[in-house]
Amino acid sequence: MMRTVLLQLPSLLAIIGCMVFAIVRWQRYPSVSLRVAISLALLLVHALFFAFVFAFVPDWVKPGAGLTTPTLISILAFIYHSLLAGALAILLSAVYMRRNASVPSCIRPT
Repeated sequence: MMRTVLLQLPSLLAIIGCMVFAIVRWQRYPSVSLRVAISLALLLVHALFFAFVFAFVPDWVKPGAGLTTPTLISILAFIYHSLLAGALAILLSAVYMRRNASVPSCIRPT
């Protein structure tokens, strides 16, 4: 499992860095930052949880139990991608959320 987590280390560090950035921007965009922080927390938990699942669950399948390893991996992959899509949907909704901060006059279109 440790090897799996270490392989994901760049992604995990990027998620943590983005969470810090979202928390720093909390004062200016509280609702957007909240959605971003929630989605990134879900992505972090998702990555760590499925590192454990894919490392240990296939070994728990007993031969002759009616469930083959490829079938189990397919089921786990479907669950993995479904949950990933949910976390990414929350993140995408934050991207397109309406922001109410004022725009400096030098940037406003005329």
